[in-house]
Amino acid sequence: MPTYFIDYETLVLEVYHQKKANNELLPGLRILRPAKLKEACEWVCNDRFERNDEQTIRNFFGRSGNQKECLNAIQRCEIDKFRPIINFLNGDTSKTDEKNIELLAWLIDFKERPFDPNKIYSGTFSGDAGKVTAGEENQGAESSIPNTPPTLDNQEDVSVEPVNQGESGAPDEEKQPEGISEEVIPAESDKLKWQTRSTAIAVILLSIIGAGGYWWLNNRGTNGIGGCMYWTGDHYESVACSPRPDKALVVPLDTVMVKYFRKITVPDTITNRAKGRVWYSKINNKVEFYTSDGYHPIVTSHHLKPLSDHIIATYIYPGMTVN
Repeated sequence: MPTYFIDYETLVLEVYHQKKANNELLPGLRILRPAKLKEACEWVCNDRFERNDEQTIRNFFGRSGNQKECLNAIQRCEIDKFRPIINFLNGDTSKTDEKNIELLAWLIDFKERPFDPNKIYSGTFSGDAGKVTAGEENQGAESSIPNTPPTLDNQEDVSVEPVNQGESGAPDEEKQPEGISEEVIPAESDKLKWQTRSTAIAVILLSIIGAGGYWWLNNRGTNGIGGCMYWTGDHYESVACSPRPDKALVVPLDTVMVKYFRKITVPDTITNRAKGRVWYSKINNKVEFYTSDGYHPIVTSHHLKPLSDHIIATYIYPGMTVN
């Protein structure tokens, strides 16, 4: 029986939200940013490259082959290509391309990837993303039932003994033992199966609701404006997801970055005690300092580095010995 991609997509998203709630996602998927998604792809290609993922890699990155070609294709990919996936997972868009869903399935190690129209993806996942669905089990049960009922020709001869009759000529009724009711009592195993299934469904629903609530609380704007942010020059501000008049780069909202990521405009306030709490960038021999780890807000492909004694002695207090 053929199935539809939307069933596959629904199951992939359920596994994604479940792993997110259990903190089982790769670091690049926990905070959705284009550069981090690209890093996650490089990690997966290095750690668990598989031949059955070649079509997924080719569809998204344009080419594939062996593991080395996979890494080259990922490294040449522009980070803006990952934004549609982020917008979809953040709820900014209701639909996305099938190749984006397949890439997500690859990143979260969805066991039933890639999509196969001959598989049944209905029902909820269990363990390794529900390898056998309820639909497949029912099909197997139906196929084992014969199409035609047995006839008397196929049965063995059965001898019939006359029923004992009382004086009235009516058959004797079987006597029920005292204390036993005729009510049918369901088997304990059926009760246990139903309770287990009900508990599993409840846990899955609560996990999905909890993951959705967690996402909403961590991705709503700090001032209720919208689901994006832009760099003002020394910090991020949350804004609506629409182009800015000043043509500033608008990126998906990260509430942690809005609250804690700042550019340090007076570097001479930095001391040796700031190591571990200050990061820096060096681009075209220009050094800048920031209050949090991450990527440069303008040159988004440049990852910030932790402050070191060498940087303090060279660019903040040149000529002085750092204790």
